[in-house]
Amino acid sequence: MIKSHDVITMKLPFPNISSGLAVKAHMYICENVVGNDYCFIKCQSFKNRFYQLNHYLVEEPNSSRNPFVRTSLIDCDKRFNIKHVLISEDILTKSRRDVSAQLFQEIKSEIDDEECVDNEIDRIELNKLNGKIKLI
Repeated sequence: MIKSHDVITMKLPFPNISSGLAVKAHMYICENVVGNDYCFIKCQSFKNRFYQLNHYLVEEPNSSRNPFVRTSLIDCDKRFNIKHVLISEDILTKSRRDVSAQLFQEIKSEIDDEECVDNEIDRIELNKLNGKIKLI
């Protein structure tokens, strides 16, 4: 079962099924789980270019804190909400399944709930892109 702090790799149909997030899998940190409803924060490789984000963290690979293999950008400006799905543990990151409690707290501190944009993800499109995510 996927739980808070866990990191998964999936393709996300956002803003649509042909977008960059849908074509290539990215890592997502599970911020919250209630039953079969999930809330994720996106991570991506940090490419030393200008990002138009207000709230983010840049995290170096560190097996005691995270499963990242490259310097990563954690986007704290938006959340991705997915409802009524079963997510297989098969898509957990391999080197480490989660982020440390300290890193998770840093992420939560960086999120401004008033500015953070919640994005509802189409679960049917999500299922088409990710066979390990089942509709319920």
